[in-house]
Amino acid sequence: MHVFSRKRRSRLRDLAREEYYIASRLSPDPDNTAVIKKLAIKNARQRLVESGEYGGFFSAILLSIAIKIIIKLIEHWIDENLSASDVPETYQFGEPGYV
Repeated sequence: MHVFSRKRRSRLRDLAREEYYIASRLSPDPDNTAVIKKLAIKNARQRLVESGEYGGFFSAILLSIAIKIIIKLIEHWIDENLSASDVPETYQFGEPGYV
């Protein structure tokens, strides 16, 4: 059982993918995965918080879970050594949150 619906997990993945792509392009050294990871996670977290989709006490818990999903996705792509342009547009088998 998943906390988020398939549609919401897909939106989280899209957000992670966008920020991973942007961070890869902004990084002065594309091989420095630590910088890319840090930048992508920071920006994705900020966009998620500012979206207002996770307001209120109960939603704060959901926000924490959503951020963990984004972190796991970005880490997965880095571990798989995928460049930003190689990340598929849709969920793939084996990715965190895939159903």
